[in-house]
Amino acid sequence: MILVFDLDDTLYDESTYVKSSFKAVARYLSQKYSLTETGILENIIQVFNEKGRGHIFDVVLKKYNVYTILEVKNCVSVYRKNTPQIKLFNEARDVLEILSGYPKYLVSDGNKLVQSIKINALGINKYFKKIILTHRYGIKHIKPSTYCFNIIKKTEKC
Repeated sequence: MILVFDLDDTLYDESTYVKSSFKAVARYLSQKYSLTETGILENIIQVFNEKGRGHIFDVVLKKYNVYTILEVKNCVSVYRKNTPQIKLFNEARDVLEILSGYPKYLVSDGNKLVQSIKINALGINKYFKKIILTHRYGIKHIKPSTYCFNIIKKTEKC
C-alpha cells in the first residue's frame, strides 16, 4: 500500500496560514508607514472576506493612500515569504505516525516557495518518502494531472 496526502486543509488548517501571513503583511505596513497593525489586519481580513484573494493588497493600500504597484509586490512578497504560525491537525499527526511503516508521499499544488515554507513550518519532511510540489514540474502538471502520481508509481515500481 502506498499513501499519498495533500497538504492544505488535509494535514493542517490553511486558514491559519492565511491569517498568519496577513498578520505579517499588517506588521510590515504598520512599521513602514507608522500605521496601526491591528487596524490594517482588520482591513485586510474584511477585504478578504468580502472580495476574496484577488486584489486584497491593492484595496488596502489605496485605503491608506500608500498604493503603488511596487508596494503591492512588496506585500505579496511578505505574505509568501512569511514563516507562518501553523500546526498539523492532531489527527493528521496521529495518522502519519500510525502509518509510519508504509511509504507515504505528499503531493501539493501551489507556489513552490510558499508550499516549501509551509512544509518546513510544519516539520513534516520526516513523515514522507518524497514530497512532490507540482509547480516544480510546470503548471500543466497540477492536480488533477496524473503526472506527479506517475512519478510515485515509477518510484514504487508499481
